[in-house]
Amino acid sequence: MLSAVSANGAVKPNGRSRPRLSAKARASMVLQGRYMGLMKNLKRGQKAQVRKVKEAKGFRAAIAKARKLAQA
Repeated sequence: MLSAVSANGAVKPNGRSRPRLSAKARASMVLQGRYMGLMKNLKRGQKAQVRKVKEAKGFRAAIAKARKLAQA
């Protein structure tokens, strides 16, 4: 009998595959999703401000800046 996931997590018997994610990779994807979700509602100039913060200080600071701009 086949297991639901192979040893390396590559293919399931139903033909679907999903890569295994480490906790660090999953957390990174969550942050990226929050960032992208906040960015889509900002104006062009605000997006530029947030991008500068992301480059200088990272996703967490950029998310905080985007939240602040969204409320203003």
